[in-house]
Amino acid sequence: MTKERSTESDSWIFASRFPSAREARNSYEQARDLILADDLAASVFRFTVRDTSYVAVLGDRPLSGVDLRHLTEVLTGGEPTSVPDQISDQLRQRRQRFEALRVDFLERRRRDAPNV
Repeated sequence: MTKERSTESDSWIFASRFPSAREARNSYEQARDLILADDLAASVFRFTVRDTSYVAVLGDRPLSGVDLRHLTEVLTGGEPTSVPDQISDQLRQRRQRFEALRVDFLERRRRDAPNV
């Protein structure tokens, strides 16, 4: 799992790529549940690029050591990777739009993408 810092003060992103969509979904669900249970100021995304499945977790506030360890554990099924700037920018924009809604939880699935 790699940690990328943007030019924003405490913004971070962790990403892993997975050998299968099923493993990515499992990791996504674990990260989602962790974020909800620990009330982390973070968002998790699962996406596919060129038939490779990814999970990215990003946030805007520093993580405690415990939170960082938990995130590391749920993403260990994949290979740590960086996310291209174009994709990380899109994920950050989606996170900002979500934050503007002022809701506790939002999950969106695209119908044209398989949910395996």
